[in-house]
Amino acid sequence: MKSFENFLELFVFSDFSIVKVRETRLTTLISHIFIGMSLLMRHILKKIPMPVLDGLFLYLALTSLDGNQFFERVTLFFTEQV
Repeated sequence: MKSFENFLELFVFSDFSIVKVRETRLTTLISHIFIGMSLLMRHILKKIPMPVLDGLFLYLALTSLDGNQFFERVTLFFTEQV
């Protein structure tokens, strides 16, 4: 589970007690600034054809399925058990 691994990377453990937690507010702020900038560039984004955007989002969706626990459980439901 990628998000849980990322969660564990933010903590420093010592004998099963949390010693230090790293804050990641800066990355959240930067990502929200980029989202806001995309609203300001609507006239440029309108020039990108919709099939290109559909292909991009389809690619992002398919690449995120690898390691997704829910998707793995659904595929196990349909695969033959030996």
